[in-house]
Amino acid sequence: MGKKLFKLPYLDFKLPDTREVLWKKVRLSLKWVNENELSNYDYILRADDDSYFIMENLRFFLLPFNPNKALYFGARFKENLTSGYMSGGAGYILSREAVKQIATSLDDPNICSQPTDKNYHDDYEIGVCVKNLNITSVDTRDNLGRHRMLPWSPAAHFITGLEERHFKWLYYPYNQTTTFECCAEHMISFHYVYKEMLYILEFLTYNAHLIGSMDKLRQKINKKNANVDLIERLKLASAAISMSTDFKN
Repeated sequence: MGKKLFKLPYLDFKLPDTREVLWKKVRLSLKWVNENELSNYDYILRADDDSYFIMENLRFFLLPFNPNKALYFGARFKENLTSGYMSGGAGYILSREAVKQIATSLDDPNICSQPTDKNYHDDYEIGVCVKNLNITSVDTRDNLGRHRMLPWSPAAHFITGLEERHFKWLYYPYNQTTTFECCAEHMISFHYVYKEMLYILEFLTYNAHLIGSMDKLRQKINKKNANVDLIERLKLASAAISMSTDFKN
């Protein structure tokens, strides 16, 4: 099978490609984004190289929120930080205002931890900054309490089920009494997606379609608010299936 080479922009901070410098890299990245690109984007996504995102679902989820409010999105963990923090593996999202507040506070040890050889878990450290800045941590589950951003592999969530050790990390309830009850229809992300699984998810998401099928949500959008602008209809639809109410006001 032929391979396509993609030339993607990247930042080279002259740091080694190891976990021990993750917090340093994220700090430098946020500062660079704040100084050079912040006005060009509403949200910034941080993801691992083994994370898989359905970007259309992420954009749909974010529609009703205001990027000029300090907001923090992801799969919320509670281990070691009672206020919680978003899993790096499932990816976390910062609004424009949240990036600004964090980036300008990174060098303040009273707000954000300073880099050492031991505190390299950037997801946890961002959670510390968020807590001290009083940034809003948004619940990304749907209105039925089903998770949209999953911190473990598709197999763990849908086949074997989560192990007991996993539950001590989860901030919100997680229902796996039936195979698919855990997870929302409009999934956003998975973690630990390697090699073949990456291609399987990509094919099933973008190339496999059921004949005659139509998304139930799309049907509701078409029926309701017919005289409203499409983007506004999408915002209303997204808000209707969101557990969070942080998009209000």
